[in-house]
Amino acid sequence: MTMTTTRAPLARAPLSRAPARRRGRVSGAVSTWTRDADVVAWAREAWERALEPQDDVIDATLGRGRDALACATTMCDGLVFGFDVEPDAIADATAAFERAGVASTRARFSLRCHADALEELARTRPRSFGAVMFNLGYLPGDADVDVRARRRRTEASTTVRAVAAACACARVGGVVTVVAYVKHEGGAEEHARVREVLGALPAKSWTVVERRVLNRKGAPVLYVARRVAE
Repeated sequence: MTMTTTRAPLARAPLSRAPARRRGRVSGAVSTWTRDADVVAWAREAWERALEPQDDVIDATLGRGRDALACATTMCDGLVFGFDVEPDAIADATAAFERAGVASTRARFSLRCHADALEELARTRPRSFGAVMFNLGYLPGDADVDVRARRRRTEASTTVRAVAAACACARVGGVVTVVAYVKHEGGAEEHARVREVLGALPAKSWTVVERRVLNRKGAPVLYVARRVAE
């Protein structure tokens, strides 16, 4: 996907930290293993286990900003980079952060192709992010069928570039998570190519887990790739 972009600065800015809080690790909470087929909840569980308070994160497919906001408010106090090709996504995510009282200095949202954005970060800030997340497909939440049909979808050709760059961005102990869908047009090919890229990561440096519901046809798939060594 190629388009004219509005770039946000990539340099770090002073952090405006929220009051001290603790991440919702496993303590006392019901594990998301009991949540039937909720791949997004499973992905958040992976971020919670990986992130440290000072970590920066990347939401490569920003959407409405829910995942980025979850990281910013409950898991880490660093910068949150977010990229999307839909102007509505940037606007909605920005508004969500404002409503939650997250300082604007922590958000780095850009109207950009995820592949171009992550390849730049892989060059300028390699191995420095606690989590990089992907929720593939198209912008969720449109009730109007015609509007939904006009939304741009992620594509295999750019997504595999973005995932490869994401792996270069993740620090040791950090994770790259990909929620892939197979039902929409092009989704099966995109999923297959993402699986190929992640499956080829060297075992001495990465642990890659595939998680899905086997007895539900066309169910989305979660991949969690954790960098365990340089």
